[in-house]
Amino acid sequence: MGDDVLRLLRSYAEHRADAPGLAEALAFLSAVLLRPPPAPTLQPLNSSASKKLLDSIMAVGFKAEWNAFPTPHPVPCRVMRAGLRLSTGEITPMTVLVNEAGVPPLILTQKGPRTLTGFVFQAMPVQLEDPSAAEPVYQGSSERYAVKKIRKRTERPMAEDPRRELACLMWLKAMAETGEGRGGGLAGAAPPINLPLAVLEDTQNFYLVMPLLEEDFLDAFNRHLISARRGFSEQEAKGMLKDIVTGLAWLHALGVAHHDMSLENVMLNAHGQCVLIDFGQAIKVPVPSSAGAAKFAFQTRWPGSYGKAHYMAPELLNLEARFAQSLGVTSNRSFDPLKADMFALGVIMFILVTGTTPWSFNGSGPNGMFRAVDLLRSPAYISMLTGGGIEGLSHAFAQGQLSEAAVDLVGRLLARDPAARPTASEIQAHPWFSE
Repeated sequence: MGDDVLRLLRSYAEHRADAPGLAEALAFLSAVLLRPPPAPTLQPLNSSASKKLLDSIMAVGFKAEWNAFPTPHPVPCRVMRAGLRLSTGEITPMTVLVNEAGVPPLILTQKGPRTLTGFVFQAMPVQLEDPSAAEPVYQGSSERYAVKKIRKRTERPMAEDPRRELACLMWLKAMAETGEGRGGGLAGAAPPINLPLAVLEDTQNFYLVMPLLEEDFLDAFNRHLISARRGFSEQEAKGMLKDIVTGLAWLHALGVAHHDMSLENVMLNAHGQCVLIDFGQAIKVPVPSSAGAAKFAFQTRWPGSYGKAHYMAPELLNLEARFAQSLGVTSNRSFDPLKADMFALGVIMFILVTGTTPWSFNGSGPNGMFRAVDLLRSPAYISMLTGGGIEGLSHAFAQGQLSEAAVDLVGRLLARDPAARPTASEIQAHPWFSE
Protein backbone atom coordinates (compact mmCIF):
# COMPACT_ATOMS: atom_id res chain seq x y z
CA MET A 1 0.00 0.00 0.00
CA GLY A 2 2.89 2.40 0.76
CA ASP A 3 4.25 2.05 -2.80
CA ASP A 4 0.83 2.94 -4.25
CA VAL A 5 0.61 6.10 -2.12
CA LEU A 6 4.09 7.23 -3.16
CA ARG A 7 3.27 6.62 -6.80
CA LEU A 8 0.16 8.79 -6.55
CA LEU A 9 2.03 11.57 -4.75
CA ARG A 10 4.81 11.62 -7.34
CA SER A 11 2.25 11.77 -10.13
CA TYR A 12 0.50 14.67 -8.38
CA ALA A 13 3.82 16.48 -7.86
CA GLU A 14 4.69 16.25 -11.57
CA HIS A 15 1.47 18.03 -12.50
CA ARG A 16 1.46 20.51 -9.58
CA ALA A 17 5.11 21.49 -9.36
CA ASP A 18 4.13 24.94 -8.14
CA ALA A 19 2.35 23.60 -5.05
CA PRO A 20 4.02 25.13 -1.92
CA GLY A 21 5.75 22.62 0.40
CA LEU A 22 4.89 19.66 -1.81
CA ALA A 23 8.47 18.46 -2.08
CA GLU A 24 8.91 18.59 1.71
CA ALA A 25 5.62 16.76 2.29
CA LEU A 26 6.58 14.11 -0.24
CA ALA A 27 9.93 13.57 1.44
CA PHE A 28 8.30 13.30 4.86
CA LEU A 29 5.68 10.78 3.70
CA SER A 30 8.31 8.75 1.89
CA ALA A 31 10.36 8.46 5.07
CA VAL A 32 7.32 7.43 7.12
CA LEU A 33 5.96 4.90 4.64
CA LEU A 34 9.30 3.27 3.98
CA ARG A 35 10.31 3.05 7.65
CA PRO A 36 10.08 -0.57 8.92
CA PRO A 37 7.43 -1.06 11.61
CA PRO A 38 8.78 -1.38 15.16
CA ALA A 39 8.96 -4.93 16.50
CA PRO A 40 6.18 -5.58 19.02
CA THR A 41 7.26 -5.99 22.61
CA LEU A 42 5.82 -9.19 24.07
CA GLN A 43 5.41 -9.34 27.81
CA PRO A 44 5.17 -12.82 29.36
CA LEU A 45 1.91 -13.58 31.16
CA ASN A 46 2.14 -14.04 34.89
CA SER A 47 0.62 -17.17 36.44
CA SER A 48 -2.66 -15.43 37.28
CA ALA A 49 -3.14 -14.10 33.73
CA SER A 50 -2.17 -17.48 32.26
CA LYS A 51 -4.77 -19.25 34.39
CA LYS A 52 -7.48 -16.74 33.39
CA LEU A 53 -6.65 -17.23 29.71
CA LEU A 54 -6.71 -21.03 30.04
CA ASP A 55 -9.97 -20.96 31.99
CA SER A 56 -11.54 -18.73 29.33
CA ILE A 57 -10.49 -21.07 26.54
CA MET A 58 -11.71 -24.15 28.40
CA ALA A 59 -15.03 -22.53 29.27
CA VAL A 60 -15.75 -21.98 25.58
CA GLY A 61 -14.35 -25.33 24.49
CA PHE A 62 -11.89 -26.29 21.80
CA LYS A 63 -12.93 -27.76 18.49
CA ALA A 64 -11.32 -31.13 17.97
CA GLU A 65 -9.62 -32.20 14.80
CA TRP A 66 -11.26 -35.21 13.17
CA ASN A 67 -7.94 -37.04 13.37
CA ALA A 68 -5.23 -35.37 15.46
CA PHE A 69 -2.79 -38.31 15.28
CA PRO A 70 0.22 -38.29 12.93
CA THR A 71 -0.40 -39.85 9.52
CA PRO A 72 0.60 -43.54 9.62
CA HIS A 73 2.81 -45.08 6.95
CA PRO A 74 1.70 -48.68 6.37
CA VAL A 75 4.00 -51.16 4.63
CA PRO A 76 2.90 -51.97 1.04
CA CYS A 77 1.92 -55.60 0.58
CA ARG A 78 0.14 -57.84 -1.91
CA VAL A 79 -2.31 -60.67 -1.47
CA MET A 80 -1.64 -63.85 -3.42
CA ARG A 81 -2.54 -67.51 -3.52
CA ALA A 82 0.21 -69.93 -2.51
CA GLY A 83 0.68 -73.40 -1.12
CA LEU A 84 1.10 -74.29 2.55
CA ARG A 85 2.91 -77.55 3.29
CA LEU A 86 1.08 -79.47 5.99
CA SER A 87 2.71 -81.77 8.55
CA THR A 88 1.60 -84.72 6.40
CA GLY A 89 3.60 -83.38 3.46
CA GLU A 90 0.50 -82.42 1.51
CA ILE A 91 0.21 -78.93 0.03
CA THR A 92 -3.00 -76.96 0.44
CA PRO A 93 -3.78 -73.63 -1.28
CA MET A 94 -3.98 -70.62 1.06
CA THR A 95 -4.09 -66.82 0.98
CA VAL A 96 -0.80 -65.15 1.92
CA LEU A 97 0.19 -61.53 2.58
CA VAL A 98 3.68 -60.81 1.28
CA ASN A 99 5.76 -57.64 1.48
CA GLU A 100 9.32 -56.44 0.97
CA ALA A 101 9.81 -54.52 4.20
CA GLY A 102 10.93 -57.20 6.63
CA VAL A 103 7.51 -58.28 7.91
CA PRO A 104 7.27 -62.10 7.65
CA PRO A 105 4.81 -63.45 5.05
CA LEU A 106 1.49 -64.19 6.73
CA ILE A 107 -0.95 -66.91 5.75
CA LEU A 108 -4.56 -66.17 6.72
CA THR A 109 -5.64 -69.48 8.23
CA GLN A 110 -9.05 -68.74 9.70
CA LYS A 111 -11.68 -66.06 9.28
CA GLY A 112 -12.91 -64.72 12.60
CA PRO A 113 -15.60 -62.20 13.56
CA ARG A 114 -16.87 -59.56 11.17
CA THR A 115 -16.25 -55.91 12.08
CA LEU A 116 -17.87 -52.71 10.82
CA THR A 117 -15.09 -52.30 8.27
CA GLY A 118 -14.02 -55.85 7.43
CA PHE A 119 -12.99 -59.10 9.12
CA VAL A 120 -10.55 -60.37 11.74
CA PHE A 121 -8.42 -63.32 10.63
CA GLN A 122 -6.12 -65.68 12.46
CA ALA A 123 -2.75 -65.61 10.72
CA MET A 124 0.45 -67.64 10.77
CA PRO A 125 3.92 -66.33 9.88
CA VAL A 126 5.49 -68.62 7.26
CA GLN A 127 8.76 -69.12 5.40
CA LEU A 128 9.19 -69.67 1.66
CA GLU A 129 10.66 -73.11 0.91
CA ASP A 130 12.28 -72.39 -2.47
CA PRO A 131 12.42 -68.77 -3.74
CA SER A 132 13.23 -70.00 -7.26
CA ALA A 133 10.19 -72.27 -7.54
CA ALA A 134 7.55 -71.28 -10.08
CA GLU A 135 4.75 -72.09 -7.63
CA PRO A 136 5.54 -70.69 -4.16
CA VAL A 137 5.17 -73.10 -1.26
CA TYR A 138 5.48 -72.00 2.36
CA GLN A 139 6.32 -73.82 5.57
CA GLY A 140 4.24 -73.00 8.62
CA SER A 141 5.22 -72.13 12.18
CA SER A 142 3.75 -72.43 15.67
CA GLU A 143 3.19 -68.67 16.05
CA ARG A 144 -0.23 -67.14 15.58
CA TYR A 145 -1.28 -63.52 15.05
CA ALA A 146 -4.55 -61.71 14.51
CA VAL A 147 -4.96 -59.70 11.30
CA LYS A 148 -7.69 -57.09 11.17
CA LYS A 149 -8.60 -56.49 7.53
CA ILE A 150 -10.00 -52.97 7.16
CA ARG A 151 -11.62 -51.68 3.98
CA LYS A 152 -10.23 -48.32 2.88
CA ARG A 153 -13.61 -47.24 1.56
CA THR A 154 -16.86 -47.58 3.43
CA GLU A 155 -20.37 -47.32 2.06
CA ARG A 156 -21.45 -44.70 4.57
CA PRO A 157 -19.86 -42.44 7.21
CA MET A 158 -19.32 -44.24 10.52
CA ALA A 159 -18.38 -43.17 14.00
CA GLU A 160 -15.53 -45.68 13.88
CA ASP A 161 -12.90 -44.29 11.53
CA PRO A 162 -10.42 -46.99 10.36
CA ARG A 163 -7.79 -44.43 9.38
CA ARG A 164 -8.00 -42.81 12.80
CA GLU A 165 -7.67 -46.21 14.47
CA LEU A 166 -4.54 -46.97 12.44
CA ALA A 167 -3.05 -43.54 13.17
CA CYS A 168 -3.87 -43.80 16.88
CA LEU A 169 -2.47 -47.31 17.31
CA MET A 170 0.74 -46.56 15.42
CA TRP A 171 1.25 -43.43 17.53
CA LEU A 172 0.55 -45.35 20.76
CA LYS A 173 3.00 -48.05 19.65
CA ALA A 174 5.68 -45.38 19.17
CA MET A 175 4.89 -43.91 22.60
CA ALA A 176 5.15 -47.33 24.25
CA GLU A 177 8.48 -48.04 22.54
CA THR A 178 9.94 -44.71 23.69
CA GLY A 179 8.64 -45.11 27.25
CA GLU A 180 6.19 -42.20 27.13
CA GLY A 181 3.20 -42.20 29.47
CA ARG A 182 4.95 -44.00 32.33
CA GLY A 183 3.26 -41.55 34.66
CA GLY A 184 0.13 -43.64 34.07
CA GLY A 185 1.24 -46.16 36.68
CA LEU A 186 3.13 -48.57 34.42
CA ALA A 187 6.65 -48.05 35.79
CA GLY A 188 8.12 -49.10 32.45
CA ALA A 189 5.90 -52.16 31.90
CA ALA A 190 4.09 -52.77 28.62
CA PRO A 191 0.64 -51.13 28.66
CA PRO A 192 -2.36 -53.51 28.77
CA ILE A 193 -3.41 -52.39 25.29
CA ASN A 194 -3.41 -54.50 22.12
CA LEU A 195 -0.82 -52.56 20.14
CA PRO A 196 -0.03 -53.50 16.51
CA LEU A 197 3.01 -55.48 15.44
CA ALA A 198 2.80 -54.08 11.90
CA VAL A 199 0.41 -52.29 9.55
CA LEU A 200 0.25 -53.40 5.90
CA GLU A 201 -1.79 -52.09 2.98
CA ASP A 202 -2.73 -52.84 -0.61
CA THR A 203 -4.94 -50.81 -2.93
CA GLN A 204 -8.19 -51.92 -1.28
CA ASN A 205 -7.47 -52.66 2.38
CA PHE A 206 -5.34 -52.06 5.44
CA TYR A 207 -4.08 -55.11 7.35
CA LEU A 208 -3.52 -54.51 11.06
CA VAL A 209 -1.24 -57.26 12.43
CA MET A 210 -1.87 -57.71 16.17
CA PRO A 211 -1.00 -60.18 18.93
CA LEU A 212 -3.62 -62.94 19.03
CA LEU A 213 -5.73 -62.55 22.17
CA GLU A 214 -7.11 -65.70 23.71
CA GLU A 215 -10.64 -64.79 24.71
CA ASP A 216 -13.38 -62.20 24.43
CA PHE A 217 -13.93 -60.75 27.91
CA LEU A 218 -17.68 -60.31 27.41
CA ASP A 219 -18.02 -64.01 26.50
CA ALA A 220 -16.12 -64.98 29.65
CA PHE A 221 -18.35 -62.72 31.75
CA ASN A 222 -21.54 -64.13 30.23
CA ARG A 223 -20.38 -67.70 30.94
CA HIS A 224 -19.75 -66.68 34.55
CA LEU A 225 -23.26 -65.18 34.79
CA ILE A 226 -24.82 -68.40 33.52
CA SER A 227 -22.90 -70.61 35.93
CA ALA A 228 -22.81 -68.38 39.04
CA ARG A 229 -26.02 -66.36 38.45
CA ARG A 230 -24.33 -63.27 39.84
CA GLY A 231 -21.55 -60.85 39.06
CA PHE A 232 -17.94 -61.42 39.96
CA SER A 233 -16.86 -61.18 43.57
CA GLU A 234 -15.22 -57.88 44.46
CA GLN A 235 -11.85 -59.62 44.69
CA GLU A 236 -12.24 -61.10 41.20
CA ALA A 237 -13.48 -57.83 39.73
CA LYS A 238 -10.67 -55.91 41.41
CA GLY A 239 -7.96 -57.71 39.44
CA MET A 240 -9.78 -57.17 36.15
CA LEU A 241 -10.45 -53.50 36.84
CA LYS A 242 -6.82 -52.92 37.84
CA ASP A 243 -5.79 -53.96 34.32
CA ILE A 244 -8.43 -51.75 32.70
CA VAL A 245 -7.62 -48.75 34.91
CA THR A 246 -3.89 -49.17 34.24
CA GLY A 247 -4.55 -49.06 30.50
CA LEU A 248 -6.77 -46.00 30.85
CA ALA A 249 -4.27 -44.21 33.07
CA TRP A 250 -1.55 -44.74 30.45
CA LEU A 251 -3.80 -43.47 27.65
CA HIS A 252 -4.98 -40.45 29.62
CA ALA A 253 -1.42 -39.53 30.60
CA LEU A 254 -0.76 -39.25 26.86
CA GLY A 255 -3.94 -37.21 26.31
CA VAL A 256 -5.81 -40.02 24.53
CA ALA A 257 -9.47 -40.72 25.29
CA HIS A 258 -10.65 -44.19 24.25
CA HIS A 259 -14.17 -42.80 23.78
CA ASP A 260 -15.78 -46.24 23.44
CA MET A 261 -15.08 -47.95 26.75
CA SER A 262 -17.26 -51.05 27.20
CA LEU A 263 -17.05 -54.74 28.07
CA GLU A 264 -17.10 -55.45 24.32
CA ASN A 265 -13.79 -53.63 23.94
CA VAL A 266 -11.87 -55.66 26.51
CA MET A 267 -10.10 -58.94 25.67
CA LEU A 268 -8.10 -61.47 27.68
CA ASN A 269 -4.54 -62.38 26.72
CA ALA A 270 -2.79 -65.71 27.32
CA HIS A 271 -1.95 -64.67 30.90
CA GLY A 272 -5.56 -63.79 31.76
CA GLN A 273 -4.80 -60.06 31.71
CA CYS A 274 -7.52 -57.66 30.54
CA VAL A 275 -6.39 -55.76 27.44
CA LEU A 276 -8.08 -52.74 25.83
CA ILE A 277 -8.93 -52.98 22.12
CA ASP A 278 -10.78 -51.07 19.38
CA PHE A 279 -9.50 -47.51 19.00
CA GLY A 280 -11.69 -46.52 16.05
CA GLN A 281 -13.30 -43.73 18.09
CA ALA A 282 -10.24 -42.62 20.08
CA ILE A 283 -9.41 -38.91 20.18
CA LYS A 284 -6.34 -36.90 21.16
CA VAL A 285 -6.90 -34.04 23.58
CA PRO A 286 -4.59 -31.37 24.97
CA VAL A 287 -3.87 -31.99 28.64
CA PRO A 288 -2.63 -28.88 30.48
CA SER A 289 -0.57 -30.18 33.37
CA SER A 290 -2.31 -27.99 35.95
CA ALA A 291 -5.90 -27.96 34.77
CA GLY A 292 -6.83 -31.44 33.57
CA ALA A 293 -8.09 -32.16 30.09
CA ALA A 294 -9.46 -29.43 27.85
CA LYS A 295 -13.13 -29.44 26.97
CA PHE A 296 -14.25 -29.84 23.37
CA ALA A 297 -17.18 -28.07 21.75
CA PHE A 298 -19.77 -30.20 20.00
CA GLN A 299 -19.54 -30.41 16.24
CA THR A 300 -21.90 -31.78 13.60
CA ARG A 301 -20.13 -35.12 13.31
CA TRP A 302 -18.51 -35.28 16.72
CA PRO A 303 -18.88 -36.64 19.33
CA GLY A 304 -22.42 -37.19 20.66
CA SER A 305 -23.05 -40.35 18.63
CA TYR A 306 -19.91 -42.02 19.92
CA GLY A 307 -19.68 -44.84 22.41
CA LYS A 308 -22.33 -47.39 23.30
CA ALA A 309 -25.53 -46.09 24.83
CA HIS A 310 -25.33 -48.06 28.10
CA TYR A 311 -21.93 -46.49 28.84
CA MET A 312 -22.70 -42.93 27.73
CA ALA A 313 -22.01 -40.10 30.16
CA PRO A 314 -24.78 -37.47 30.48
CA GLU A 315 -22.62 -34.69 29.01
CA LEU A 316 -22.39 -36.68 25.76
CA LEU A 317 -26.14 -36.57 25.26
CA ASN A 318 -26.10 -32.85 24.37
CA LEU A 319 -29.45 -32.32 26.08
CA GLU A 320 -31.74 -29.77 24.53
CA ALA A 321 -32.05 -26.71 26.75
CA ARG A 322 -35.82 -27.11 27.23
CA PHE A 323 -35.59 -30.75 28.28
CA ALA A 324 -32.57 -30.06 30.48
CA GLN A 325 -34.45 -27.25 32.23
CA SER A 326 -37.38 -29.56 32.94
CA LEU A 327 -34.94 -31.90 34.69
CA GLY A 328 -33.28 -29.06 36.55
CA VAL A 329 -29.87 -29.74 34.97
CA THR A 330 -27.62 -27.71 32.71
CA SER A 331 -27.51 -28.34 28.96
CA ASN A 332 -23.88 -29.13 28.22
CA ARG A 333 -22.34 -27.76 25.04
CA SER A 334 -18.83 -29.02 25.68
CA PHE A 335 -17.25 -31.81 27.66
CA ASP A 336 -14.08 -33.49 28.87
CA PRO A 337 -13.56 -36.76 26.91
CA LEU A 338 -11.28 -38.24 29.57
CA LYS A 339 -13.98 -37.84 32.24
CA ALA A 340 -16.50 -39.43 29.84
CA ASP A 341 -14.18 -42.48 29.80
CA MET A 342 -14.35 -42.54 33.60
CA PHE A 343 -18.16 -42.61 33.56
CA ALA A 344 -18.04 -45.59 31.19
CA LEU A 345 -15.57 -47.25 33.56
CA GLY A 346 -18.13 -46.80 36.35
CA VAL A 347 -20.72 -48.65 34.25
CA ILE A 348 -18.20 -51.45 33.60
CA MET A 349 -17.47 -51.77 37.33
CA PHE A 350 -21.19 -51.78 38.17
CA ILE A 351 -21.86 -54.59 35.67
CA LEU A 352 -18.93 -56.69 36.88
CA VAL A 353 -19.85 -56.59 40.58
CA THR A 354 -23.66 -56.76 40.26
CA GLY A 355 -24.14 -58.85 37.13
CA THR A 356 -26.63 -56.37 35.67
CA THR A 357 -26.59 -53.10 33.74
CA PRO A 358 -27.37 -49.93 35.73
CA TRP A 359 -29.87 -48.48 33.25
CA SER A 360 -32.40 -51.27 32.75
CA PHE A 361 -34.99 -50.39 30.12
CA ASN A 362 -36.29 -51.94 26.92
CA GLY A 363 -34.51 -50.54 23.90
CA SER A 364 -36.49 -48.61 21.29
CA GLY A 365 -34.17 -49.36 18.37
CA PRO A 366 -34.37 -52.18 15.80
CA ASN A 367 -34.67 -55.61 17.49
CA GLY A 368 -34.93 -53.90 20.87
CA MET A 369 -31.50 -52.30 20.55
CA PHE A 370 -30.72 -49.89 23.39
CA ARG A 371 -30.13 -46.35 22.10
CA ALA A 372 -28.93 -43.13 23.70
CA VAL A 373 -32.48 -41.75 23.82
CA ASP A 374 -33.49 -44.74 25.96
CA LEU A 375 -31.26 -43.48 28.75
CA LEU A 376 -33.73 -40.66 29.26
CA ARG A 377 -36.49 -43.24 29.80
CA SER A 378 -34.55 -45.02 32.54
CA PRO A 379 -35.61 -43.96 36.08
CA ALA A 380 -32.11 -44.70 37.43
CA TYR A 381 -30.46 -42.53 34.78
CA ILE A 382 -32.93 -39.69 35.37
CA SER A 383 -32.26 -39.98 39.12
CA MET A 384 -28.54 -39.57 38.45
CA LEU A 385 -29.20 -36.59 36.15
CA THR A 386 -31.34 -34.80 38.72
CA GLY A 387 -28.83 -35.08 41.54
CA GLY A 388 -29.93 -38.35 43.09
CA GLY A 389 -26.54 -39.94 42.55
CA ILE A 390 -26.66 -43.73 42.53
CA GLU A 391 -29.67 -43.91 44.86
CA GLY A 392 -31.71 -45.06 41.88
CA LEU A 393 -29.41 -48.08 41.57
CA SER A 394 -30.01 -49.35 45.10
CA HIS A 395 -32.22 -52.13 43.69
CA ALA A 396 -29.07 -53.75 42.29
CA PHE A 397 -27.18 -53.61 45.59
CA ALA A 398 -28.37 -56.58 47.61
CA GLN A 399 -27.89 -56.00 51.33
CA GLY A 400 -24.29 -56.69 52.19
CA GLN A 401 -23.46 -57.54 48.59
CA LEU A 402 -20.95 -54.72 48.11
CA SER A 403 -18.48 -53.11 50.46
CA GLU A 404 -18.76 -49.43 51.34
CA ALA A 405 -15.56 -48.76 49.39
CA ALA A 406 -17.02 -50.37 46.25
CA VAL A 407 -20.26 -48.36 46.49
CA ASP A 408 -18.21 -45.19 47.07
CA LEU A 409 -16.07 -45.80 43.97
CA VAL A 410 -19.07 -46.59 41.75
CA GLY A 411 -20.79 -43.44 43.01
CA ARG A 412 -17.76 -41.28 42.24
CA LEU A 413 -17.36 -42.70 38.74
CA LEU A 414 -21.07 -42.28 37.93
CA ALA A 415 -21.22 -38.71 39.21
CA ARG A 416 -23.35 -36.42 37.07
CA ASP A 417 -20.75 -33.65 37.28
CA PRO A 418 -17.66 -34.67 35.25
CA ALA A 419 -15.43 -32.57 37.53
CA ALA A 420 -16.49 -34.73 40.49
CA ARG A 421 -15.31 -37.95 38.83
CA PRO A 422 -11.82 -39.14 39.76
CA THR A 423 -9.11 -39.45 37.14
CA ALA A 424 -7.72 -42.84 36.16
CA SER A 425 -4.54 -42.22 38.16
CA GLU A 426 -6.57 -41.12 41.22
CA ILE A 427 -8.60 -44.34 41.11
CA GLN A 428 -5.45 -46.40 41.51
CA ALA A 429 -5.08 -44.92 45.01
CA HIS A 430 -8.73 -45.50 46.00
CA PRO A 431 -9.18 -47.59 49.19
CA TRP A 432 -11.17 -50.24 47.28
CA PHE A 433 -8.05 -51.29 45.37
CA SER A 434 -5.98 -51.56 48.54
CA GLU A 435 -8.49 -53.57 50.62
